[in-house]
Amino acid sequence: MLQYLDAPPLNVANHPDHVLCHGAWHPASHPARTTWTAPDRTITFESTPHAKADRWTLYGGENLDRAAWTIHLSTGVPHAFLAELAQTAADLFPSPKRPPQRPLPAPARGLPAAVPA
Repeated sequence: MLQYLDAPPLNVANHPDHVLCHGAWHPASHPARTTWTAPDRTITFESTPHAKADRWTLYGGENLDRAAWTIHLSTGVPHAFLAELAQTAADLFPSPKRPPQRPLPAPARGLPAAVPA
């Protein structure tokens, strides 16, 4: 956070949701909030769009029911900062590798010509 405040990036176009989605974090939507959970379930990034304070919360630890640390951010935080924070959290986990695609089988041979009756 201090690095961002000291020298904010010039051009960050990502929204935190996009960063977390590409990092394979698991989304869960509720009318009051959206929660993104890390693949190993040790960090959660939560957005409460209708809250007046603490609109964004990042928390984690070995047990998410009793978080070891929490970061609360208000409504005035720029999306560029949130995207940077989400990217930093997502970088803690390796990107998922897609399984290699198997080659498609050869197409079926055409049917023989119909025999006139």
